[in-house]
Amino acid sequence: MSQDFEQYARDRAQKGVVPTAWEAAFRENVLPLLSSDQERRCLDYGFGNGKYVPFFTAWFKKENIYGVEVSDTRVQRLQREGWKNMLLVKPLEPLPFDRDTFHLIHSDQVIEHIPISDIDFYMQEIHRILYPDGVCFFVTPNYPVKRVYDIIDVFFGRFQRLHDDPTHVNKFTVSKAKKLFKKYFFDVEIIPTGGIFFRLLRHSFFSRKIIVIAHNKK
Repeated sequence: MSQDFEQYARDRAQKGVVPTAWEAAFRENVLPLLSSDQERRCLDYGFGNGKYVPFFTAWFKKENIYGVEVSDTRVQRLQREGWKNMLLVKPLEPLPFDRDTFHLIHSDQVIEHIPISDIDFYMQEIHRILYPDGVCFFVTPNYPVKRVYDIIDVFFGRFQRLHDDPTHVNKFTVSKAKKLFKKYFFDVEIIPTGGIFFRLLRHSFFSRKIIVIAHNKK
């Protein structure tokens, strides 16, 4: 991947808040699937500015919360804040964890940055380090409708949305996301979320984002 992730990190330095829809999906759809092991471990895959990391402390011990990022700027920022398990991983580098390490792997708007030619490598690594009864909780923009919402945002002064994020090199629809995760997981649930057209029409095609919850529990 030739993207400048350090510049991307500098341009997007603010943490933001945990979205209501994200938290609802976590509480309603992920928590019931989580292992009861008191030493369960969580990985925030591509943790960005780290806005989700403190959230996980309600269910995981701090020392059992890990994160990986391709941006050294972001890794150092969170390590300075006291999150010692935030690690730098280069593109196409195997993840520095043993098989069956994590009970939860979370990833918010990362897979759209991974080229189609590389996506299976990353999915195989995620599958390798996830416990057999572990859970994946991923979020990605819903294309092409995402661009409709971007244009609407322009009319409300968010002019940077006029042009799509050039680092989005792998654009997912609901069906494409489900097909990818079905290659690696027995059970895949798609939760469409966000957007005025979705709220009005209640069809996944019109959602702004896609939440994917995947696991191999029988």
